[in-house]
Amino acid sequence: MLPMTAYRMQRKIREQMQRIEGRELLTGIVEAGEAYLGGKPRYSKSVRAFWTKKVMLVGAIEHGGRVAVRVGYSKSSDAVYEALKEMIKRRSRLITTRHNFFKMLDWYWDHQPRKSPLRQIGLFFESVKRAYYCTHHHYSLKEMELYLAEACYRYNRRKEGDLWRGFLRETCI
Repeated sequence: MLPMTAYRMQRKIREQMQRIEGRELLTGIVEAGEAYLGGKPRYSKSVRAFWTKKVMLVGAIEHGGRVAVRVGYSKSSDAVYEALKEMIKRRSRLITTRHNFFKMLDWYWDHQPRKSPLRQIGLFFESVKRAYYCTHHHYSLKEMELYLAEACYRYNRRKEGDLWRGFLRETCI
C-alpha cells in the first residue's frame, strides 16, 4: 500500500468532489461559454488564444444555480457540442455568445445567441483563472479536471456554511 502523502490525500479528495459534481445535468436557463487556460502569455495583438498552446475549457452555469466545466481536448465545435451534451439537459434554454463554436446547437437546446459577453460564466472562469495563475501557479493537463471539479464543488456550495463538514457528511455518511 502506498503511503498517505499530502499530495495523495488532496488527489483523493478532489476525485471524490469530481464524482459528486458529475451526477446531475443542468436545467432551466443555462449560460454556456468557453475560456482558455495555461500556455505562455503572448504580447502580440495578432495571435489569438485559439492558436496558442492553451487548453480550452467549456463551461455552463444555471441562472442562480450550479456550474459544470469540462476540458475541451480539441478546439472544435464538435468537442464543444459533446461537452455541453454531458452537462446540460435536453430542451433547456441555452444562452451563448455568437461564437462559431455555438452555431450548431439550435436543434438540441432552445438556443439564444447574444452579442454581449455572458456575465455569470465569465465570472466563474475568472475565478478559475485566478486560482490557476495566483494560487496554484500551474497544474498539468492530467490534474486539470480534478482542480476544475474542486472549483465547481466550491461554487455549487458557496451558500453553505461549513464546506468541509458538508463534504465529509456527503462522502462518509
